[in-house]
Amino acid sequence: MVDDNKNYLFYANQEREGFIQLYNLGSIFDFMAGMAQSICEKYLKQIIDDYCQPSTVQEQYEKEMVLHSHNLRTLFNLLEKYDINIDHEAKKTILCVDGYYFSTRYPSPDASTISQNDLKECLESINVCKKTIETIREEMELQNQSMDDMSMQ
Repeated sequence: MVDDNKNYLFYANQEREGFIQLYNLGSIFDFMAGMAQSICEKYLKQIIDDYCQPSTVQEQYEKEMVLHSHNLRTLFNLLEKYDINIDHEAKKTILCVDGYYFSTRYPSPDASTISQNDLKECLESINVCKKTIETIREEMELQNQSMDDMSMQ
């Protein structure tokens, strides 16, 4: 049985707390940058899961594929397709962590070594992403309430 409370938001918030604890201890681990990207992915995926409602089988397939992506640009593209727009500056800040998922977790020519300054930027990306999705959720809930009120009239 799946716990309905353990959604993308649950895991994003849990991982964010872990990231912050490591950050506050002064830890500098490469995987923390990959963790930052993963946290942002989960926040964005929660919005996709909740508010991107496909109307065709092809759109449903596309949504499912995007929910398996580790590319923040791909997630943003699907949100835009459903008219869920993210502020340009917020998007720019969040995209600072794009690419860390693989480059800080696996050996490759593109492997990254992370500094304390990089992790500071990662924390900013996480916090901006969290705030952005909270704002979107509030706006969508207000919009849904307005639609419910109108249908009752």
